[in-house]
Amino acid sequence: MNDFLSFGGFLCLLLLFSNSKTKVDDGVCPSCDILKLKKTTEDTEPIESVDNEVLMDNFFSKTKKYSSKVFKIRPKQGKSWNVYPGMKNNKADIHIMNHTFTHLFSKQRNYFFDLKHKEKIRSAILQLFQTFGFKVEVQKFTAHSRIQRRGRLTEIEGRNLIGILQSDTYGKVGDRIIVVGAHYDTVYVNPGIEDNGSGSVLVLETARLLSQYAGRLNASIYFILFDQEESGLEGSLAFVREYFVPKIIEKQKAEYVGAFITDMCLTYDPEPNSQQIPRDFPTMVPEAADWISNNSFRGDFISIWARNADSFLGYAFQDAWNTLEPTQEYKLLLVRPPIEANAYNVPREHFFSMFYRSDHASFWSSALHNNETE
Repeated sequence: MNDFLSFGGFLCLLLLFSNSKTKVDDGVCPSCDILKLKKTTEDTEPIESVDNEVLMDNFFSKTKKYSSKVFKIRPKQGKSWNVYPGMKNNKADIHIMNHTFTHLFSKQRNYFFDLKHKEKIRSAILQLFQTFGFKVEVQKFTAHSRIQRRGRLTEIEGRNLIGILQSDTYGKVGDRIIVVGAHYDTVYVNPGIEDNGSGSVLVLETARLLSQYAGRLNASIYFILFDQEESGLEGSLAFVREYFVPKIIEKQKAEYVGAFITDMCLTYDPEPNSQQIPRDFPTMVPEAADWISNNSFRGDFISIWARNADSFLGYAFQDAWNTLEPTQEYKLLLVRPPIEANAYNVPREHFFSMFYRSDHASFWSSALHNNETE
């Protein structure tokens, strides 16, 4: 969850990360072949912030290991439960998304609040991945959480939910990998419709839409719903350190393209002065702050955050957005914080800024950018 969005009317937060080996001239969008179809014969309350104490310990500990196990989920016999009406709709559908909100993300998904309900939501998400025809896995890991901010830390089991849309080179050396993720857990006191039911719904709707292109994409897409973001990004850190880097990047020799992480994507307000910005925002990203000011502080835009190393993903998304939204009724702002790829050189003021308060930071902190194993 990100404090930036608790201030006002962002439509969405989309954070982008890439392999730092990809070199892009500043301000230039490459051929944007991040994801392409292969031709076939058929068609040519106040929002609480992340627990800083736990986050700092998790983030900067090179030696911390998550006790995690990965379980493959076999398809169930018979017809899978289908939460979506009109599954064959091949366009983003607001009715389907509202249905998902109502059935899956309208109540707390917190370990201490109602574990049985959280288990029910997990099962429903996994069945959806199966309905989409994905390879489905669950990563179980040991996490630490507390009911209240100043409460005692308790060891619990977290579960990351993984659905894989396989390319025809899946599992082979050089398979291109894209991650699309969001956290599905919540704090104890908030039902989490905005934080982060909204990001989770976007991941599931994207998964539904892309599932129709199985076997026709030039990259395998890992759709991840992370657990325990609210306790210090523990789910995404466990995914990157214990699953993604050792099992996919290093063992399978896959090519990491980048990750799209969504967090708090529901708020929208076109009225002037509906969008406030944090105190350190103008100092870190003055161009973006000026853009918001010139837009009369309206909350009528989507923001994309990408460092210099990630800029080709940001420009590709920006080009696609401008093509699909030529009227600019919904605006897009590309925010480029001055943060380097080496996670262990992060200045304290950067770490405690809004730029390190969601699951994207786990990818920024990983060996994906410096070819070093933590």
